[in-house]
Amino acid sequence: CNWIPECVRCDVTLTYHKNSNHLRCHYCGYATQVPVKCPSCGELLMDDTHLINNRKAIRLNIKTTDGKEGNIWLSSIYGDYNYTSEHAIPEGDVVIFSCPMCKKDLARPIECEVCNAPIVSFSCSIGGKVSICSRNGCKNHYVVFENLDTAVRKFYSEYGY
Repeated sequence: CNWIPECVRCDVTLTYHKNSNHLRCHYCGYATQVPVKCPSCGELLMDDTHLINNRKAIRLNIKTTDGKEGNIWLSSIYGDYNYTSEHAIPEGDVVIFSCPMCKKDLARPIECEVCNAPIVSFSCSIGGKVSICSRNGCKNHYVVFENLDTAVRKFYSEYGY
């Protein structure tokens, strides 16, 4: 189609990373942020008031193994595992994630291929799914776009890039 994605910061051509389905600038480090929404109610999970790495965080409700309930904010940058939480989550613990709006459990009937914990999924507002492992410390997560070309075009169109 002759469309070449360019970095919004420095106009260098973005590089497509096939293994992780994202675009990154190898000059300045810019990476695309994946906006997500609840697969049940369709509400955006992005939190304008809480930033991680200077980007909107993904806000979810959690329930820890010791029964504590509260909020967790996940980095919205693919490949970044930073988060903040109202409660400490010990390494290796499995957390129950739910939507802060409709309160539905976000776990899918799929187990992590690395540690066998439940997989949690969100819908990408640009078409596709983001899936993460519910075990603290497990790095298994992935993005699947329905159509990568369409998703990238929609991302640039919707977010003014």
